[in-house]
Amino acid sequence: MRRKRLQHVADTLCHMFCGWRLLFSFAKLERMGSGTLEIDVLERTFRFEGEEIERLTIADELHGWMAGDLVAHAMTASDLREASIRARLILKRIREEDRQTTGIYSIPGKQRLGQQDYIVCDIWCNSRVATNEKVYVSDYHDLEEWPLGWHTDGGHNDATSRRPAL
Repeated sequence: MRRKRLQHVADTLCHMFCGWRLLFSFAKLERMGSGTLEIDVLERTFRFEGEEIERLTIADELHGWMAGDLVAHAMTASDLREASIRARLILKRIREEDRQTTGIYSIPGKQRLGQQDYIVCDIWCNSRVATNEKVYVSDYHDLEEWPLGWHTDGGHNDATSRRPAL
């Protein structure tokens, strides 16, 4: 049971990182640009291209889910010596007509955003969950797209997404 559960944790960390919860970190990812992001899920620390960076909202989501899942299966974070994510992010700017995803973005009054440029983020995610006995790994690839300058953190375009969760 423990081995299957910890592999599930590794798999889920990758899927959650690439899922809808990442939308709360889009603004910071856009500012950072392409590169490698490393997240220590246990400590909630971040490095981008080897340099420490400010906290991303996704860390609380990942840490909270993992802690709850471990407790639900009679384990704790202290049973782990590592829980981490390494994500290679490749960002570029595209026109709306070149989008590959179908997410819909609207402003608070539910008015759909007009045609504009989008950021496409190609994500190659790897996770590691380790105990003293074994290391569990997972890989996942995803493509996210959002309107240029789109923010959920009080930025100039405080839009919401009606994109379904994974």
